[in-house]
Amino acid sequence: MLSEELSEASARAERHSAGGSTHYDAVVVGAGASGGLAAELLTASGLEVLLLDAGTPDGGDRPPFSRVLTRKLATLPDSTHAGFLTRPLQAALQKPLGPLGRMRQPTQSRCHAWHRKPNAYVDDIDCPFANAGDDPFHWIRCRGIGGRLAVPGHGRIYVRFTAEDFATGDDERPAWPFPLRELDPWYAAAEKRLGMVAMHEGSGWNTNALATAVMARLQDTWPELNIDLCKPVAPPDCVAAAARTGCLALRQGAIARSIEVENGRTTGVTWLDTATGRECHVKAETVFLCASPLESTRVLLLSRDKVSGTPIGWRSDALGHFLMDHVVLRTEAFGPWPKGVPVGHGGEPPGLLIQRFQGEGSRHSRFGVQIYPAKTAFGRLGVYLSAFHEMLPRSTNRVTIDPERFDRWGIPVLRIACKHGLPEVSGAAEMREALQKLASALNTKTRRISAPHTAMGLALHECGTARMGDDPSNSVVDPHNECWDARGLFVTDAASFPSQGTANPTLTVLALTARACAHALEDLKAQPPGNAWM
Repeated sequence: MLSEELSEASARAERHSAGGSTHYDAVVVGAGASGGLAAELLTASGLEVLLLDAGTPDGGDRPPFSRVLTRKLATLPDSTHAGFLTRPLQAALQKPLGPLGRMRQPTQSRCHAWHRKPNAYVDDIDCPFANAGDDPFHWIRCRGIGGRLAVPGHGRIYVRFTAEDFATGDDERPAWPFPLRELDPWYAAAEKRLGMVAMHEGSGWNTNALATAVMARLQDTWPELNIDLCKPVAPPDCVAAAARTGCLALRQGAIARSIEVENGRTTGVTWLDTATGRECHVKAETVFLCASPLESTRVLLLSRDKVSGTPIGWRSDALGHFLMDHVVLRTEAFGPWPKGVPVGHGGEPPGLLIQRFQGEGSRHSRFGVQIYPAKTAFGRLGVYLSAFHEMLPRSTNRVTIDPERFDRWGIPVLRIACKHGLPEVSGAAEMREALQKLASALNTKTRRISAPHTAMGLALHECGTARMGDDPSNSVVDPHNECWDARGLFVTDAASFPSQGTANPTLTVLALTARACAHALEDLKAQPPGNAWM
């Protein structure tokens, strides 16, 4: 059910269409983190914006059986709100109905948060993709307002890139086309919008005795270890904020098919109405493509300049290449309650973030670790650990259009070719060793550590395939996220990342989006949205 403000934004789009209006100041494709923010900032500046969202409320475009079943799955007990020892019980409760849901969502159901809101994820039968080679990539896709962040259970951890994440350029990782300090004010603006204090400053986060004890134990073992406090932060409702300006028109069930380009300038978007199957066109000289990394790249791959016939990115051959996703290992560890720490609640402890783990014997520092301590149902210490290793950008890890397969609406699907290299394989072994050492330092023992090599995509941090650079011969978008071959078209989701580092990409996506919006508004000579973001 849409809120009143979003219902009015949908009605505004209907009125515009009924009145024959097909032109807007700007079009935003995708209502996730980057698209929602772009819509908020552009409408706050007085632009008339059309937001195209491929999802429908509660999966309304799905077959009735699938829709009802996934709603029932979402009502199952949720282990997130239970103690550590209840996780196996929760899994047992979810297991009987899981296979039924997987009939139409065999890929999406592999996501750890799928059961929390199955209808937010795409139907794999309607929205297929192809894998090339023997190493499967699991493309997890959410459609709807908020994107993946709207699904409970996704991390919602917002972390700035470090200088090491940003890189200075080497044989394995290209340099970003501007210095990291250029993002500092945009990081600060995004953190302000999220209602959080910058984690890199190490302040503003309430801790408790358990978190303090865990940090102390780790730093006793590794005195130089840099540990930050972190905790999930609810995402801002940017689309609702955009709707409140009175300048937003919202179209749901609208799948962007291609960008309309003439003589190197963006002129609009071609999209499909999932309810009717009708192809629609909207005119705009400014378009923000924020559909998620691979979905945005699919749109770009299907786009051609109407006059020259050339594809976007033709000068560099970078479009579709350099796909990355973190190698992730997860485990749970249990042990006796720390001495000297009150057994009382004392509030939920925050998580601990080691953005670059360098323990004894580390060969490099290309992975980070998140640690979540808690009291179990029986008063013991439970620790949930996740390690994320960066994947290096390689041209051979790429997506292309499959000429023989189409989705339910007749749009060609992606074929994904992706494989871990030796750095990722050796990094996974190093992470496994690090997780065991961390658990041991906390006087706990790990359960089975997840296997990384057959789980590409399940880190949910996919990046690349439309990377930015300082020259059209090596990139798809320029340093302000504007397409070299389609001026007025901005790609601000993680497709634009030249490399991915070890951090969750969301905060960097928000910073890049805010920065690109400021650049676009300057070009349009539009009034910036005031100091709400700066």
